[in-house]
Amino acid sequence: MLKVGKSVLPSLAAAAFGVIILLLIPNQVSTAEINQMNARFFPYLLAIGIILLSVLSITIERTKFRPSGEGKRESVKRQLPPFAVLLGLMLWVILIPYLGFTLTTFFTTLSFMIILGNRKKLQLLFVPIAFTVTLYYSVVILMRMSVPQGMFF
Repeated sequence: MLKVGKSVLPSLAAAAFGVIILLLIPNQVSTAEINQMNARFFPYLLAIGIILLSVLSITIERTKFRPSGEGKRESVKRQLPPFAVLLGLMLWVILIPYLGFTLTTFFTTLSFMIILGNRKKLQLLFVPIAFTVTLYYSVVILMRMSVPQGMFF
């Protein structure tokens, strides 16, 4: 039996999240279009990307050379940010229909930056705004797809 180390748990959780999203897409995103570039394309692309990057991360972690005794005790503090980001992604998916794409994307990006340790106030203001505007422009203007509208935006 394959022994799972604590260092691969965040990647396994992210891969499981990707699989869950992949399975939920047909139920959540309805489309009448038959062509390849329909409303399901971007969610499928993201879910497959999450799964592939998680598998790659697990593979790299499992093939690392560690001298004996090293890497056996990993602090819980090191494991919290990946799980917090995973929970944040789940919360983002849940809140989009209620609060809208723009607001949830801004606050999700802001919270991820804080979770990952960024404390620079200018970056905490401008990066979420730039990311949200760029993503909105890419989806709405370039791909001509609609984003979920909540009660605010």
